[in-house]
Amino acid sequence: MQLVEQGKIDLSDPVARYVDDVPVEWRAVTIRQLFTHLSGLPDLWRDIDVIARNEAVAWTKVKAMPMLAQPGERFRYTQTNYVLLAKVISKVSGMPFNDFVIANQLAAVGMPRTMFAYSSNTPANSAGRY
Repeated sequence: MQLVEQGKIDLSDPVARYVDDVPVEWRAVTIRQLFTHLSGLPDLWRDIDVIARNEAVAWTKVKAMPMLAQPGERFRYTQTNYVLLAKVISKVSGMPFNDFVIANQLAAVGMPRTMFAYSSNTPANSAGRY
């Protein structure tokens, strides 16, 4: 939403304006529909093992899945919406999503020990992901 407030993203824009490699069926999905889980996109999270091993393989796999509904038709929480929003943020901000969040969220509120970590790189004596 910081990028929306800065006028760099419009919630009514289709995701295809920011992410080039989306399937034809996804091109009309708007940024607002991603935020509100009304996109109708398939759920990337169905196969957590693939995601954990290789993000690129998971991205290719989810793009081949059928839509769950027409955009705007029904609510369905999916991780795919967040993956696309992260891609949009990276493209518009010019920095990787993790770096954007660290700089614009975590550093801004004085949280220098908070980070993006996965089971393979969570420092000792730290809380892991939920």
